Amino acid sequence: MRKLASKLSASLALAALLLPAPAPAADKYTVFAELLPPYRIHRPALAQALKKEGYELHAESDREVALILTAAQIRELFRAKVTYRRVGKSSGPGMAEEAYLEAGAIPPRFARYIRRVYFDPQRS
Repeated sequence: MRKLASKLSASLALAALLLPAPAPAADKYTVFAELLPPYRIHRPALAQALKKEGYELHAESDREVALILTAAQIRELFRAKVTYRRVGKSSGPGMAEEAYLEAGAIPPRFARYIRRVYFDPQRS
């Protein structure tokens, strides 16, 4: 019985090695968009336009919405690149990596709704 259990555990270990590893999840970023006035009209219009393209936005405040996107979606939607810079930690000594948007542009189809897009490391 002990020999059978040993062979079984060896078979299971070999099977675990041969199975493909799960694909890593794509990094998600929270992109904030500051709206242009009148906010009560522009927020639902922007939500509808983004929904047609397959994106979902979340209201953050009266003047701002949030989109949760991958780096590829950010590049596609805003022609922006996600880059990292080293900044001093506010909670103690040392440095931390912080993501920021580089060279972003608001697409003309959203320019009447959005003033600017940005990352907010304190809320992301």
